[in-house]
Amino acid sequence: MRIAAIAVVFVALIAFGIYLTGGSSPEEDTSSSSVAATGAVKASPSPSAVVESLPRENSSAKISDEQQEHAKQMAHGMAAQHARHENAMQGEGQEDTVHWGYRGPGAPANWSSLSADYAICGSGRNQSPVDLRGFVDAELPVLDFNYSGMALEILNNGHTVQANYVPGTVLVIDGRGFELKQFHFHAPSENLIDGKSYPLEAHLVHADKDGNLAVVSVLYELGDANNALARLWSQMPEKSGDKAILNAQVKAGELLPKDRDYYRFNGSLTTPPCSQGVIWLVMKEHPTVSRQQVEQFSRVLGGPNNRPAQPLNARLVLE
Repeated sequence: MRIAAIAVVFVALIAFGIYLTGGSSPEEDTSSSSVAATGAVKASPSPSAVVESLPRENSSAKISDEQQEHAKQMAHGMAAQHARHENAMQGEGQEDTVHWGYRGPGAPANWSSLSADYAICGSGRNQSPVDLRGFVDAELPVLDFNYSGMALEILNNGHTVQANYVPGTVLVIDGRGFELKQFHFHAPSENLIDGKSYPLEAHLVHADKDGNLAVVSVLYELGDANNALARLWSQMPEKSGDKAILNAQVKAGELLPKDRDYYRFNGSLTTPPCSQGVIWLVMKEHPTVSRQQVEQFSRVLGGPNNRPAQPLNARLVLE
């Protein structure tokens, strides 16, 4: 469409010039004057160039002032029409992309419609987070949280503040080893317990050798300042996309409560693409965090960063 439009404008201008001068145009290769061999379109002549190409008073073919003015108006009109066509072509197929988040058009209620990759956020039957209730006594095995190493760096990805962990720390679940990859935070909490929300939640994300995920959730109550969080928060990047090497040592075990009893259920990632098949282990005991620490985190993230609780459906919450 763009090539055809330019060619029409160009031929019309030449024809009008021929009409005004009463002569014939120089012989041209019209196929190469409009489209080069590579498919590139030559630039249309500007209005001033068209007028300048008209014969002057000392030319053998004289034209009147009225004809010159008419030619100028015609050239300007064609140029304006061509510009409108170009703008329309540039706008074709362009759509504003909405990125997922926690507010506005990208809020959790809309995640499933933002991308085909996120469809399960709306259709999945085993989504997280949940409101844990109706507990089933299953005599869950004791978990050996033999966390070693420490967090290497802290980053702000615009959705949360995340600390990446040194490789080699493994949690054994159902006889399989799940390596700790990172931990991050949500305020207020995403998971609820019997309808109760908590001011802050930590997610310790683990993966086995096949990419299966397990998340340990720690829910914090308001109280005394948390020492491990204080060291993390002291280097928390203020801007999305920023990260920093952690100078202060922070070990994952410091985020856990002393009592290691837990609930277990099957769920999903709490952020797009909301992939299911994630093992969730939610600690029963709740460490403390100060109000100032929660407010500092929320200020950096620009507000709440929690997905609302999803229906349990037919799932059981074991304890």
